[in-house]
Amino acid sequence: MSQENSASATSGSPGNKKFSHKEKPKKPASHRQHRVNSKPPKTGKHRDGPGKQRFEDDLEFNIQDELVSGDFKARGRKTQISINHLLDFQLPERPSDGEAAAGATRRRTKKQFQEHIHLHGDSFINANFKFLVDDRYTYKEQSLDPNVPIPHEKIVRVTATKGQSCPICLTEEIVAPRMVSCGHLFCHACLLSFFAAGMEQPNNNGTGINYKKKRYKECPLCSTIIRKEKAIPATLTEPDSTLKLPQVGQTDTFQLMCKPHGSMLPLPVLLNVDPMSLHHFPSVEFRELAPYSRIMKCNPQYAIDLYKKDISHIQGQYELDRALYNEDGKFSQLAIEENKLKISVSEQSFRSEAEVLSSNLSQLSLDVGLEKYNDTNAFFFFQTAFDANTRYYLSPLDVKVLLTAFGHYSAFPPSLTAQVEDVHYGTVVTESLMQRYKYFGHLPIGSEMAFVDLDWRTADVIPSEVYQSFAAELSLRRRKSTWRKQREDKEKKRYERKLEREQQEFYMRENGSTDHATSVIKPVRSVPLQKLPEKKSDTGSAASAQKSASRLEKTVWGTSIPASDKAPEGNQEDEELEKLLGNLNQNPSPRQGRKKKRMVTLLSSNPSRGSL
Repeated sequence: MSQENSASATSGSPGNKKFSHKEKPKKPASHRQHRVNSKPPKTGKHRDGPGKQRFEDDLEFNIQDELVSGDFKARGRKTQISINHLLDFQLPERPSDGEAAAGATRRRTKKQFQEHIHLHGDSFINANFKFLVDDRYTYKEQSLDPNVPIPHEKIVRVTATKGQSCPICLTEEIVAPRMVSCGHLFCHACLLSFFAAGMEQPNNNGTGINYKKKRYKECPLCSTIIRKEKAIPATLTEPDSTLKLPQVGQTDTFQLMCKPHGSMLPLPVLLNVDPMSLHHFPSVEFRELAPYSRIMKCNPQYAIDLYKKDISHIQGQYELDRALYNEDGKFSQLAIEENKLKISVSEQSFRSEAEVLSSNLSQLSLDVGLEKYNDTNAFFFFQTAFDANTRYYLSPLDVKVLLTAFGHYSAFPPSLTAQVEDVHYGTVVTESLMQRYKYFGHLPIGSEMAFVDLDWRTADVIPSEVYQSFAAELSLRRRKSTWRKQREDKEKKRYERKLEREQQEFYMRENGSTDHATSVIKPVRSVPLQKLPEKKSDTGSAASAQKSASRLEKTVWGTSIPASDKAPEGNQEDEELEKLLGNLNQNPSPRQGRKKKRMVTLLSSNPSRGSL
């Protein structure tokens, strides 16, 4: 053995072992073993010998092979060489970085950048409903960030529109409604009965000792965990029949809104009211500001009146249930006691309604208008349909047209009336959207909104030269809208055909047919044949055709064929065959039940009939 080979054997280093180009190196040892056994000799001859050079060449070859095949994985100190080459399998070559980046750019769409917002619990209620809160608190956190939910103890009422039904009694006129954490509404008495069901049960050992279960349940509508102590009183409002939503082809009016920087209350410019004078959240006494405010304050007397109204509604419903169903009124009495407890708590902190109203009026200054606000210290934008659950704003392209025409946002007209060209639904407030459009900063994340396109061809608000400068963009937007509608119509028709095909296949399976591809033959109303003028040449043929069409007979196999004038030639064997098949079809055996009828195969040696 040469000196080089003996040195490699004594050193124990994996880097000094010889490998051929066809032979792959084994899996290296762990990090600890590598530190102990891989100490190279001190002599320069063995450190830079041909063994190590050959190992480095083989290792570099293996790494390049893995890089080409895409199997190379570097994990710091625990880096290992893949052994996928032992499986005689190699992945196809991957494109270069430039090609991959180009392909990713081509496949990239706008949908990949859309943020998916999933709201639940307090965040869902905060984004979809309006609130009446106690005016004894300042709500500084909500004035800085609209995504911070209001604590339950500070909420007096949640304002919701009628449309839900109680999941317990299934009434649409919910009595003293209470909203649980998922946003569903219950009658107050129904909610108490729902939580009381199954809470106390006798023990199995017969001692009569009761035990209590957990104090939470699942919502019967969405299976969300709900708790009785987190239920919030709610106020239901009638849907506004005069509310006019933007519709394509109709004329709509937009109001110019002013929202100062740092304010959570945008107000129409036509009101000429400074939003900062209301300290973000106005009082409930100013009813004309209710459509524009998401949070309004109310005094204790207003809350007491609402609780008294709930008590009267519960008592009226109890009298009706006792007369109709002989109801004992246990849970109705519990609901009344809870409302009385709320009234007593509110009376302890009662303040005069006149004092609260006078303080609000002193803070609200009608003399000071909006002259001090401009593009540097406030946001100006157009909005419509304020009472709707969805916020409707003017589209960015239309805002750009107006900005080109008037020069400044604050110079926009107080109201804008034009024909609606299109309405884009399906947009929710996200962080990226608020970064692009700063005037959405007062809306919680997840709020539904829609952008409205206007048809500037019929509006005389902007000069003609401004319209000509945007004519190409407006025309392209109009064409895209038309293409989208056509595509949606095609998808709708395709989906309708798919439903018809699935329904057809379902009926064919139910009827026992195995051919699902054949179309259903619709029954055709029989139309009497008109009598044609007879000719001497075809009198006999017309009469025979009419007679054969009107006469049909059934074969032994159940099919219908035209009846022949000539009696069929048969023998005694055929008559017995027909009688046997008729008895099998009319009198099935009781063991068969609903199973398929038994098939009988009969063969006949009669050459005139052939094989059946």
